[in-house]
Amino acid sequence: MRRFPVALLVLFLISGEALRAEIPGLVVSTPILDAEVHPQVVVAASNGNVWFLQQSNLPGSIGFFTPAGHVVNFPVPCNNCANGDETIFIWDLAADPDGSVWFIDRHAKRGGTPIDSSIGHLTASGQFTFFEIPTKEATQLVPTGHSSLALASDGTVWFTEHAAFKIGKLTPSTRSFTEYPLEMPEQPGGITVGPNDSIWYTVLDHEIAHITSSGEMFEFALRSGANPFGITTGSDGNLWFTEMGADKIGRVTPSGVITEFPLPQGAAPARIVGTSHGTLWYTQSSGSRVGRITLNGSSPPLFESIATPGQENLDITVSAPLSPGGSDLVYLTSSLMLPVGETAAVYTLSLAGAQCAIAPSIAGRSDFTVERTFHQVFSITGRNPLNVSVQGLPASWSAQTGAITIIDSGVAPAVGTYSFTIAVTDGDGCSTSKIITVRIANDLSRRHTVKH
Repeated sequence: MRRFPVALLVLFLISGEALRAEIPGLVVSTPILDAEVHPQVVVAASNGNVWFLQQSNLPGSIGFFTPAGHVVNFPVPCNNCANGDETIFIWDLAADPDGSVWFIDRHAKRGGTPIDSSIGHLTASGQFTFFEIPTKEATQLVPTGHSSLALASDGTVWFTEHAAFKIGKLTPSTRSFTEYPLEMPEQPGGITVGPNDSIWYTVLDHEIAHITSSGEMFEFALRSGANPFGITTGSDGNLWFTEMGADKIGRVTPSGVITEFPLPQGAAPARIVGTSHGTLWYTQSSGSRVGRITLNGSSPPLFESIATPGQENLDITVSAPLSPGGSDLVYLTSSLMLPVGETAAVYTLSLAGAQCAIAPSIAGRSDFTVERTFHQVFSITGRNPLNVSVQGLPASWSAQTGAITIIDSGVAPAVGTYSFTIAVTDGDGCSTSKIITVRIANDLSRRHTVKH
């Protein structure tokens, strides 16, 4: 394989001082889910579901939660993890247009000896498929980072082999792999699909590169120590990337012209994701902030951020607005910086509008005491479309959801106290919820007739 040198590289440095501002009207909030999750990596699917990876318990699991907050979780298959003879580490997630998800799977024996590296595929119904990468140690954990993957429009899966100094391509239909060696010791990290299905990736410690379908590689140099990490495609057709070591956001055109935008010292930008309507979002892993870039055509882009105090932000993804003109639904994972001696927990957080023109509401009482059965109608208002869910409902009870939501206990539930939550998200992305408590005070089926 031949490597093609870059004929011309133009490097600009743009001052970011006049471009930075606080994001107005946004707050950090926790989504309402019907099960507890501790994700490290998240990716939004086209159907509104958000896939997540959590590895707090080995071998870990991959799952998703719906816009209504329902969690579905699948443990990653592992024959010998229970006895400690084997471990699994999962790197990165990429959502497939069909609603499934792709990921990188690395198996190792006790002590770290590699068993295999695979590209994994998981359907929404829980079916796993694994494609073993020819280079077993390709995705080992190394101190400088881990491997990533991206999906091309032709169905091929492109990925970086961070520990093997290679770029890989999987053709799922034939289960065939092609591996493209880099010059050692170049370690590729983030990867994305650019314009015309071109593949772009970051290389430690100071390169941005792309590879053609025939394996030709083009490299574009940054300053030493820039440590580019995340990379994504913007709606402007350019590639945007983070420089963790230089506290900058970079932009490179398909022809190789690079522009850099400085962030505050110590920001350490990590993950970055683009949207189709002119914005990009990124995490500041050390700066406890989340950033937004608004593209303005030929004018300089606008840089804004929001503080997330006490959080070491890890990954970020953006789901499409629930209605035309609605706001981005941004989800990020964060490791909470707890007091010294306590273990940091990882949560999914969402950025939602802090103020809503018409906040959704759930009319009706929240506390009921009834005999024998419960049947109640709740009136729900807000900007359409209304996304209404009922969480924690007893198994034998039924719910009809919508602007008119009806909860029915059926005939003669057992005496006791029951609680469930009605959650609403409207077309602006604004949400509310109400906990409903129902006390069944008397079971009439246990009464007997007294004869006179």
